[in-house]
Amino acid sequence: MNILLFGSSFPNKLEPLMGIFNYKLLENYPAEHNYKVVAPVPFGLEFKYRYHGGIHALDTVMIGNKQVEVYRPRYLLLPKRLLTPLIGFVEFLLSIKTIRRIHQKWHINLIHVNFAYPDGIAAMWISRVLKIKYVLTEHRGLLAETLDNFWLKSQLKKAYRSAAAVTTVSEYSASVLLKKTNVKATLIPNGLDFSRFQPQIGRERLQYLVCVANLIPTKGIQYLIEAISLLKLQGWSFTLDIIGEGSYRPHLQNMIDQSGLQDSIKLKGIYTPEQLERELPSYDALVLPSLRESFGIVLIEAMACGLPVLSTRCGGPEQIVTSETGLLVAPGSSEELAKGLKELDAKWSSYDSVAIRSLAESKYSIDSVVNSYFTIYKSITRN
Repeated sequence: MNILLFGSSFPNKLEPLMGIFNYKLLENYPAEHNYKVVAPVPFGLEFKYRYHGGIHALDTVMIGNKQVEVYRPRYLLLPKRLLTPLIGFVEFLLSIKTIRRIHQKWHINLIHVNFAYPDGIAAMWISRVLKIKYVLTEHRGLLAETLDNFWLKSQLKKAYRSAAAVTTVSEYSASVLLKKTNVKATLIPNGLDFSRFQPQIGRERLQYLVCVANLIPTKGIQYLIEAISLLKLQGWSFTLDIIGEGSYRPHLQNMIDQSGLQDSIKLKGIYTPEQLERELPSYDALVLPSLRESFGIVLIEAMACGLPVLSTRCGGPEQIVTSETGLLVAPGSSEELAKGLKELDAKWSSYDSVAIRSLAESKYSIDSVVNSYFTIYKSITRN
């Protein structure tokens, strides 16, 4: 089977964590099939291209035990407000030449695309022109808001309905899709290679916290900083490392400085996946205070290390976090997060690191996720 992964969410040398979930999934795909990636990138990124039959390609890379060609057709990065209804079609126009040439030489059996906007809209047009079926996986956290967008909702409905199969990573996203588009999606959660994470056993008390997230307002980190400040006034002394990067960093650093929390809270910047795998077990618990989250793979990564987690009821975490693995609180509230941390501390002796990892592995093994996708792939290509 020749499978093309299409979409702008895929790691590159300047954005190594962009769409890392796609890379990790491909890393675990079976080697008896063939794969190529087309990941459009904007003009201006300093890529060194090589040419293969006139197609701009970044490189042929080893992903897991497979050699995979990653093609990067470039597109214009223009003001989003001007192009919101057109971005998907523009991506199609700037990608179709590359994909047509791949198809002529390689015969693509199936396209898998992540995110309906803009990549799914582009895939819909590619499918119409080249007569190739596509699978569409929706990861978007703000899915309901996107589907309510006046300029996009008609295109998005067509993209979902034209797909040979639609999957979502959470029950929340599946329910939103059914309500907004009448499309029934298959639930396939994000998966994890648990062999890459080693649990720490015998944590004595709750003190060292970690938050792993993009530094943007919708991740709710501002409320977590306020919660740590509130707890400090009440005599608690938690230490928090925030791993990630983003446009909200100056604001968050200012909050830390204004609250006098420089010794308690550190902005650590981006970690590579290997760094995160190495450092995550050294913490006592993970906090993910998002306002909206389609899944929350970092929750699974923390559980793989045996860490209890504190998160919010914001879409995805509800299907992941149980009473045995952590706590959930209301989103957008520093008081709720502070209360949750105190409750996590009160229940500390009841959390079993081995049991936490075992529960997560039973539901979110990467092998199970890969098998689910290939069941869909084979069903589509047989028909």
